[in-house]
Amino acid sequence: MKAFSIPPHPPALPITKTCIYKTIDKITIPIDIYVPTEADVDPPIMLFIHGGGWSGGNRTDYSRPLFYHFLSLGFIVTSMDYRLLPETKLEGQMEDIRDVEGWLRKNLAREVKEHFSGIQDDKIIVVGASAGAHLALLTVSLGSISLRHSC
Repeated sequence: MKAFSIPPHPPALPITKTCIYKTIDKITIPIDIYVPTEADVDPPIMLFIHGGGWSGGNRTDYSRPLFYHFLSLGFIVTSMDYRLLPETKLEGQMEDIRDVEGWLRKNLAREVKEHFSGIQDDKIIVVGASAGAHLALLTVSLGSISLRHSC
């Protein structure tokens, strides 16, 4: 892998694709997909959960250097929305994370098939910021996401 340098204030990344991973009570919940320019044949997945005190923020509130870094490592980077307080409780937010995990494992390969012949859907790294880091750490209780990390 060649050396990669992240600029101090990197520009916003172009979103490869936005998909709906869940619809509940006629509300659609989207996820953004960012595809690396150089990757293995079957890249792993990074799921980012935004912060915002569980009651604000959205999937576009992310650390640009973090996304650049994971993309440089060959990951498909995804950034999810989830239902916020007070429209739902913590249990609803965790349900959204369980549902996005299922969506990633079952649907992401189809959504990026023009870029990759397959993905490592058994290798999902969960990353979050602030309240999103708390939700990422709670994925341990879900028991099925293979790798976890939060910042």
